[in-house]
Amino acid sequence: MPAALVDALREHRERQQRIKELFGPDYPNYDLVIPLPDGTPWPPDRFTDAYVAFARRVGAEDIRFHDLRHTYASKLLSAGTLAKAVSKRLGHANATVTMNIYAHVLSGDDERAAKHVQKTLGKRPAKKGVKNQK
Repeated sequence: MPAALVDALREHRERQQRIKELFGPDYPNYDLVIPLPDGTPWPPDRFTDAYVAFARRVGAEDIRFHDLRHTYASKLLSAGTLAKAVSKRLGHANATVTMNIYAHVLSGDDERAAKHVQKTLGKRPAKKGVKNQK
């Protein structure tokens, strides 16, 4: 995880600890990262409503909560992150599983590879009788 996220999660855990101390032994210990203030799990509909409101505030309202994992993986792969690293982050058994699910994200890779080879080789004069291809 990025250091900024680790720091944010540590601060969040410290805030949660202070809340637990205020509640004392009555605070339920479900070991949740984001419980309701009283320590209980979110009812699904309330969590969805809270997520939608948050997504609107940050300008990501077109991404459903359920789609966050897929969006995360797709963005990593599109940015050139190796499938093995994405697989590890998602907890897949191996990169093959990841690529079976997300291969469509890399559909333009063949064209990009061809352009890269062309750029690397540069335009060389064609041999006599062979046309230069673009």
